[in-house]
Amino acid sequence: MAEIAAAVFGFIIYLLAKQTKPKEVGDKIVLRLPIIYWYLAIFLLIFLFGLLVRVYYPHFKIGEFSLPSDLAVFYISSPMMIASIILLFYCKNHEIIIDKKTIQSFGLFRNKSELSWKEINKVTFSQSAFRVYSPKVKIEIITYLAGLDVFLKFLQEIVPAEISKDALKKYKSSSLF
Repeated sequence: MAEIAAAVFGFIIYLLAKQTKPKEVGDKIVLRLPIIYWYLAIFLLIFLFGLLVRVYYPHFKIGEFSLPSDLAVFYISSPMMIASIILLFYCKNHEIIIDKKTIQSFGLFRNKSELSWKEINKVTFSQSAFRVYSPKVKIEIITYLAGLDVFLKFLQEIVPAEISKDALKKYKSSSLF
């Protein structure tokens, strides 16, 4: 029963993420992770912190500073808390800005990469991400971003078909919906 509930929950999250529209700023379109991922990261962080407090607080309440002998909850919760913090930063900082002339990518630490559509000499698709190459720059565009369809439209319209054909074919064969 728990597996069915988890599958339904995952499917609902997937559908909510797909419904998110990209942000438009003037003639530029900003592709970001859907806001639902940010809310999930916050929820996971609060849940894990509450779990740690619930499990370990009784050991500190008696006035002794001693950890319980079973640290399994700590060892499971700590990496998950770190992962949710990274997801929060990724949702906040990572974005792809597309217009008719350029693609700009801001990474996790806000490092900027930029390339012109005319400079693109190779496009690949693997592991749920498009990789767009120019002689100097490589930009990775993951398929979970809101507004991926806008990127695909620009890719088909501006980039020559012989460069992007294989990547688009792999994407279409791998997409579920």
